[in-house]
Amino acid sequence: APSAQLLHETGIETFAIGLSGDDPAAVMQGISLLEQATVAAPDETRYWVDLADSYIASGNALQYPYAIDIYWMLYQEGDPQKDALLARLAEAYTLVGNYDAAFTVAKARLKQAAVRQTDRAALQLVMLALGNGNLTETSRLLVDKADDVDDPGYLLLMASSLEEVTGNNVEAVKLLDQALSELKNPELVKMANQVRERMSP
Repeated sequence: APSAQLLHETGIETFAIGLSGDDPAAVMQGISLLEQATVAAPDETRYWVDLADSYIASGNALQYPYAIDIYWMLYQEGDPQKDALLARLAEAYTLVGNYDAAFTVAKARLKQAAVRQTDRAALQLVMLALGNGNLTETSRLLVDKADDVDDPGYLLLMASSLEEVTGNNVEAVKLLDQALSELKNPELVKMANQVRERMSP
């Protein structure tokens, strides 16, 4: 019998060829090989992640729930790549149209994000908030998280934008001024100053 590693590698290759060549049969064959690899080596976390990712990338909506199950399983097993798993989970829930679950997962991702993951986690949450309307709550979460990071300007800037979208201009200006005192990136400073001029009464 072929080794788990061979099944996994062949599965990845077959899947990629199928996807790039618009060949659904090869896509399905690739997924089947990836599934066999997880059966042959159930403790190989990477095999499970690749399988779940292939369910999502296949574009077959019937397979999205399987991907969600795998991401949760790995998360609950204490996989060290928690940030990546939560990012994928939020995306997968968006694909199945469960925006509340996507938002809940993205909130959890932001809360526990390490410093270097925070900006990406914040951006994902903001994109979901713009889609589902939880703008004020997201703004508060960004402000809370800003206390935990070395460079809070970016989070405060996004929070300010959300407050402006909700029409809460007083809060938006306050957060923008805080952001300006913290921002280190000259491009963001320039942009924030332009926004500030536009908003100043």
